[in-house]
Amino acid sequence: MPKRIILLVEDEEVVAAAEAEMLRENGYAVTIARSGEEAVEMACKDPSIELVLMDIKLGAGMDGADAARNILARREMPILFLSGHTEAETVARTDDIASYGYVLKGSGDVAILASLKTAFRLYDSARSLEERHCLQSRQYRILSDILENTHMMAAYLNSSFDFVWVNNSYAVNSGHEPSYFPGKNHFALYPNPENEAIFQRVVDAGEPFFVEARPFINPEFPERGVTYWDWSLFPITGSSCAVEGLIFTLADVTGRIHAEKRMKLLADMVDSAPASITVHDFEGNFLYANEASFQMHGFSREEFMSIKLDKLDVQESAELIAKRFQEIEAKGWASFESSHYKKDGSSFPLFITVKKIDWDGAPVVMSIARDITDRKLSEELLRKGAEEKGALLRELQHRIKNTFAMIVSLVNIETKNAATPDAHNALDNIKSRIITLADLYSMLYDDGTTGLVRLGCYLRRIADSLLAAYSPGNGKIKLDIISDEILVKPKIAGSIGLIVNELLMNSLKYAFNGDRIGHIEMSIERTDEGMMITVTDNGAGLPDGFDPSRSEGLGLKLVSLIVDQLGGSLSYAAAEGTTFTVRIPLES
Repeated sequence: MPKRIILLVEDEEVVAAAEAEMLRENGYAVTIARSGEEAVEMACKDPSIELVLMDIKLGAGMDGADAARNILARREMPILFLSGHTEAETVARTDDIASYGYVLKGSGDVAILASLKTAFRLYDSARSLEERHCLQSRQYRILSDILENTHMMAAYLNSSFDFVWVNNSYAVNSGHEPSYFPGKNHFALYPNPENEAIFQRVVDAGEPFFVEARPFINPEFPERGVTYWDWSLFPITGSSCAVEGLIFTLADVTGRIHAEKRMKLLADMVDSAPASITVHDFEGNFLYANEASFQMHGFSREEFMSIKLDKLDVQESAELIAKRFQEIEAKGWASFESSHYKKDGSSFPLFITVKKIDWDGAPVVMSIARDITDRKLSEELLRKGAEEKGALLRELQHRIKNTFAMIVSLVNIETKNAATPDAHNALDNIKSRIITLADLYSMLYDDGTTGLVRLGCYLRRIADSLLAAYSPGNGKIKLDIISDEILVKPKIAGSIGLIVNELLMNSLKYAFNGDRIGHIEMSIERTDEGMMITVTDNGAGLPDGFDPSRSEGLGLKLVSLIVDQLGGSLSYAAAEGTTFTVRIPLES
């Protein structure tokens, strides 16, 4: 342990040497000053000096009392007076000086050494007390600064729960100034027997208390409804170890509680969703899965979360994982069909929609997958039903087509056996009309549809069939057809086919007598109201007074009837040949 250094102030050389020797022999380090002025200079310049042992009478110049005052004005240190003077006047010179004792010379070494120990002990104790006080003051300032600048509400209450101090946050949240609270009782402002009992237990037991999310309704602000608070009580004990006060802190966690409730509600909703919802990283490690995911695959939560995605995918799907991850990285999303294994080894189909999202700062994949087993079964049933229906329809169309062919064959037989030209002609006309309807069903059969008929193709087919029948290979009659693209229902197509059949057959049979070379033009045009069909020939023309509705032949009468039935109109002109114009309204 280092020696304590004493400044010995003594103007008598012999006395100074003797006293210094005695002090050194008793474990002290000694520096000697021989005047008051020298003592002030040495004490102020050398901080290692810990105590001044000062003679009051120092001869000429500054005496010990004045030197002590000068030293204490510059630094704090213990001063012990050592003097041979006992007169009241000399002793009184030290009354106003904060000294640590007055020792008479000649009282012996024991008295001097005891006085030194006492002086050092008193000084050290005072210094320690002051340091503790400074430390406590500093700690108080730090604690005060923290409590004043925190969002947390804080207050200090005495053991009777009267406010002593509140921080600014407490005052602001309570709607008052900080000066409003001191002296007021906490439970007079906020009555709550349950909370008051908790405060009292802390005072009685001296143990801190903490509670999370305690509900509270502020009687001054009932419109706020129920709020939630984390709060704590720290007991402050005095010298008697009894609790003298409480530090009361509160933090409003209403927002957190509401957020947790919303999160729980959302989690419950996600868990109750019928689809599998999962989150996994780009290595296929699952980070989250809802209850439907476990039930759908037959695994427990722990089992499912330990499986990687590629172990769930069937081989065909697993081979596509890398490619799908690339698509998700590039586009941010994807949707596709896949198949997964269940715990029992069976597999089932899924339709999966995925999206890249952020999960704690890392890119991951969120998937929503629906079990489409029922849909696949329905699709298979529909496919089989459609195949069966198509097969039945094709069979029906085939039979109808064969029936038409059989009827035409029977008419041909009857035509050959007709007894008169009129009967032959009538049977021939019937055959033409049957062929017109047969062509329609033949088109429907060939196209594989029963929905709509391309009218231009159908009428061209009728025209080619008639031209082959009534101008076979001689080329004396030329037929040109111009047609817009018009789609009509089969029923309307059949009616229009009969109209065109009669008009063309009329031109082919009666417009070109003998070897006359003829030309027939037919156009099918779309109009604002529907469609217009025009059949023009450069043949012999019509007889005077001709009226198709009064014609003796069935053909033009049939045309008039069908046109009326379709809500259309029929007109004709006879100038260097014959032109028939049919207008038919159509639904859009």
